[in-house]
Amino acid sequence: MSWENLFRFVDMCCCAAVLFPIVWQIRALEEVVQENDKAVRTIEKLTLFRQFYILVVSYIYFTRIVVFLITTTLPYSYAYWTDLMSEGATLAFYVVVGWKFRPKERNPYLMVRSDSDDEGDDEDGLNMEEFGLEESEGEEGL
Repeated sequence: MSWENLFRFVDMCCCAAVLFPIVWQIRALEEVVQENDKAVRTIEKLTLFRQFYILVVSYIYFTRIVVFLITTTLPYSYAYWTDLMSEGATLAFYVVVGWKFRPKERNPYLMVRSDSDDEGDDEDGLNMEEFGLEESEGEEGL
């Protein structure tokens, strides 16, 4: 067994090791959803996390396995295609992840909902005190 083959094997093991925490987190979120019927935010997080999981798995396996298989089958004169495919997959991965997790007004990861219907709720149902913001009488529109 050569060093290159050993490193390929270790790389494949690392790719598999990345999957375990992701699968564990998805199962934990599914359990929370099953236990709590009011888990709307958890369902939103679960859906977004599943999409991220699919992106990560696709990216890892494409750049590690598919590109390697294509590298071994292409003639030397077309070796630049594997670099092009690998860099293109990396660019696509970052663009899609950036698009999915872009800042937006109703971000499910940043919303803090009030458990009770207090007087501090505004029209969106958010408690301003939980954000560390307090409305003062003299300050308007800040």
